[in-house]
Amino acid sequence: MKKRLLIFTVILTLLCGTLVAYQALGDSRRGGTVTISREEYDRLAQYAKLDEVLQYIQAYYYQEPDTDAMMDMAVQGLLAGLEDTYTFYYDTESWSDLWSEEEGEYTGIGIQLLGDYRDYSVTITRVFRDTPAEAAGLRKGDVLPVGKAPAGYDFTRAARAARALAEKPWLLRPRTAHAFLGDQVIPLLRAVPGPQDDAFTPEGLRTFFTGLYAVTPDSNRMGVKLSGPAAETKRGSDILSDGIVEGSVQISANGQPILMLADHQTTGGYAKIATVIEPDLSAAAQLRPGETAAFRPVDAQTAVRLCRETAQQLRHIKELICHD
Repeated sequence: MKKRLLIFTVILTLLCGTLVAYQALGDSRRGGTVTISREEYDRLAQYAKLDEVLQYIQAYYYQEPDTDAMMDMAVQGLLAGLEDTYTFYYDTESWSDLWSEEEGEYTGIGIQLLGDYRDYSVTITRVFRDTPAEAAGLRKGDVLPVGKAPAGYDFTRAARAARALAEKPWLLRPRTAHAFLGDQVIPLLRAVPGPQDDAFTPEGLRTFFTGLYAVTPDSNRMGVKLSGPAAETKRGSDILSDGIVEGSVQISANGQPILMLADHQTTGGYAKIATVIEPDLSAAAQLRPGETAAFRPVDAQTAVRLCRETAQQLRHIKELICHD
């Protein structure tokens, strides 16, 4: 008897609890309120100011606002706070344009990729027509194999290093000085005059260090051939052949500079008006035909200091990446 009474009591308690909960839920719904967790409330509270501004605009703006456009711009502003040029937002129209077929030729192998940083997988999201990727049989949804990291390597270490480097003011500035001509960015290649700067007239030296020079199509890994104002010599630019280093700037017989790069010859018979410092050679090597550059003189002491600073910065980057 006692056992049956206990079971009846438990059942009755459960039924009462269910009815009370159901009535509370009904009251909540009728009152237009929903019960949420504290964590969810704190998350939604972050956007209270955004909602307040939106309501104010809707109430007092002199014409009917385009709410959808405003929200798109709000999302773009939110992402802009990341200060990451590779993270951006597409509205519906832009997203549709991105995925529409375009006429013309594609460079590369012809695929779009999506990386997942949780497992470092790479998935093909689109294969363009008449491309090497299509010919190779790649299809949308294929997952590309990613090589395994070295034993003991933690990918988050590189992320920590990137964040640490972002806090270095010197990393946010280009190593090579630049000038601006309208919307054109012009590298200012710093160079030590000589070793045959005495073969040029004062006017020739001034012309070289103040003129703008365009990269010609016949440039290559041996040297960047430039076209611009001719550097005047005293008795021609021919000299007895002597040694050449990467960064040497020869002046050819027609007064035009040739900047020696990684695959330069060992000797040359043109006078060398200046030598570009090592930190600026990478900027010079990346110039494309038609782009312009200029030269700026520095003394030997300044050149040594700049080279040492650059070497120290590169060592610092390597240490951050290779060590915890």
